[in-house]
Amino acid sequence: MVGVAILSLLLYLAFNAITKRESKPAQVGFSALSVLLIANVLVILASSLMRLLMYEDAYGFSEVRTYTHVFIFWLAGLLVAAIVLELIRKRGYFGLALMITIVGTVLLWD
Repeated sequence: MVGVAILSLLLYLAFNAITKRESKPAQVGFSALSVLLIANVLVILASSLMRLLMYEDAYGFSEVRTYTHVFIFWLAGLLVAAIVLELIRKRGYFGLALMITIVGTVLLWD
């Protein structure tokens, strides 16, 4: 499920780079569909987190599950940043959001 979230984010970034949104309806349509896609991916991430918690209840906590927890929350933060950037029409700042989430995760990890 986390892999689907990553592929969806890459799909959004690819379409963001190659689509032409010259008219206002095209811009609004792309933004609406992008936000809908990312919101659905957030639901998928919530489902994968719930499944991970069920595994932990049944089999206990492990190092791999810790990494998965961190990665799910990191990816969710990145997806929320993508939604916000899409809504305020600052799509070009996605790389900055990516760097901030990476640095934040690394600082929290140590």
